[in-house]
Amino acid sequence: MIAVGIYGGLASQMNQYAFLRLLKSRFPATEIKMAIGGDWRRYMEHRGYELDKVFGIGRDAISWQELRRLANFYPGSGLKKKFFNAMYQVRDRLLGPKKTHITLPTSDTPDWSVLNLDVSKDWLFWSNYPMGFFDGIRSELLSEFRFPPVDEENKSILDMIRTTNSVSVHVRRCDYKKYGFPLVDISWYKKVIKGISENIELPRFFIFSDEPEWVEKNFDFLPSKEVVKGNVGDRSWVDMYLMSMCKHNIIANSGYSLFASWLNTNPDKIVVRPNVFPFGVKL
Repeated sequence: MIAVGIYGGLASQMNQYAFLRLLKSRFPATEIKMAIGGDWRRYMEHRGYELDKVFGIGRDAISWQELRRLANFYPGSGLKKKFFNAMYQVRDRLLGPKKTHITLPTSDTPDWSVLNLDVSKDWLFWSNYPMGFFDGIRSELLSEFRFPPVDEENKSILDMIRTTNSVSVHVRRCDYKKYGFPLVDISWYKKVIKGISENIELPRFFIFSDEPEWVEKNFDFLPSKEVVKGNVGDRSWVDMYLMSMCKHNIIANSGYSLFASWLNTNPDKIVVRPNVFPFGVKL
C-alpha cells in the first residue's frame, strides 16, 4: 500500500493529488490511498480537505493508526504531539528515521528514482512535488481539475479575461507576513509588467491578492488593470480559476498561482515567476 499526504491549502492538495494520480498510473495493481492531514491536525490558515468541494474528488484515506505507523512524526495535536515528536527526534538520532516515510527535497527537477519502490511494502509520501512529474498525465489532470460555474459578478470578469490580452498578476502577502515567508518586492512586479507590456499588444492586467488595499495603492502605475476582490473563504478557488483563464500569468512565490499558470491551456502563454519559490516548479 502507498499513501500520499493530502494537506495544506487547495494548491498543495492539487499538487499532492496529482502525485497520487501519477503513482496510480505507474503502479496500477497497487493500493494507493490518501493520508488527509486535516483529519487530525488543525490548519487555522486553511479550510480542510477541499478537493471534494471544488472538484468532486472524494476521499479514499488511510486511518489515523495507519498514518502513525508509517509517518516519521506524530499525527496529533497539543502536548501529546509535542511529547511524541520529541521522542521521535531522539529515535531518529539513535536509529535513523523511518524508511517508510518519504519526503522529497525542494527541486525544480523531478527525481524519478523515488518511484523505484518495492510495492510489496507500505510507503508514505509527504511532500509537495515538482510540477514536471505531471507532464505525462496532464490531460487526465486537466479533466479532473474542472472548476464549478462562477457567479454573475465573476462571470463578467471572466468575459473580460476571454476578450482581452489578459495577464494575471498574483500578489500574496497576508499569511506570508504572518509566518515570515519572503515577499515579492513591488520593484519586481514593475520590471516584469514592463517586459510583458513590451511584448504583448494592449495587455489588460487582472490583479489577484489577499491584500487588495495594498495593491490599489502600490499598483497605481498601471492604467489598464482590474483588481479582483471578494473571492475569499470557500470561494477562494474562483481566483485560481480566473487566473488560469488569463492568456498570460505573472505568478507570486506561491503554489496557488503556480498551479493556475499550469492549468492555463493557452499554447502561446507567457509565464513569469520570481526566484524565491517554496517548492520545485516546471510549467
